Order: sequence, then structure tokens, then C-alpha cells
Amino acid sequence: MTAGVFRLVPPWANYIAVNLVAGVVTPLRAPRGAWTKRLVPAWRRFALPAIPLAIAVLAAMAWLDAPTMRAVATLSPRIIDIFNEITDFGRAGWPLIPLCILLWATLS
Repeated sequence: MTAGVFRLVPPWANYIAVNLVAGVVTPLRAPRGAWTKRLVPAWRRFALPAIPLAIAVLAAMAWLDAPTMRAVATLSPRIIDIFNEITDFGRAGWPLIPLCILLWATLS
């Protein structure tokens, strides 16, 4: 008791609550200040550079991926099977098994 006042909540709990509320409210409020007129949405900033980037990705798909796939088709089935076993088509079975063993060894 301090001067006849009994606190059920410690004083630091109020600071935590105020900071949590401020952390949620601050990104949601309208921008303030002199610089707000200069704010530009991200899609406007990246629209112009996105056009040549999309063209470059499409060109790479046409001129790099297609010839590479045709070249891989000429390889022997044995080499293709070896690479299929190594990469496992993204299923990630072979790297996860040693990782699991390593984690179990670390935990024990």
C-alpha cells in the first residue's frame, strides 16, 4: 500500500500495454508531416522498372530454358536418372533424412 492506494497491477504492466497499443495503431494511422505529399505507393515506383524486368525474364525463358531442355533430352537415361536421384524433383527427401538424424543427435 502506498498512501492508501493498493495496486493490483504492477506499474510496468501499464507501460507494456501502452506500447503494444501504440505499436499496433502507429502503422494504421494516416501519415503526418511535411513529407506526406512526397509519398508514392510502391506499385508506382516499381511499375516502370518492372516492364524491362518482365521482358528479360521472358527472354531468358525463351532463349535459355528451351534450348537447355532440348539438350537434356539428348543425354543418356543413366545420367538423367542420376540427376533425378540427386535433385529428387524438389521433394527434398534426401537432405531431410541426414538433417533429422543430426537434430536427434544434437537433442540427445
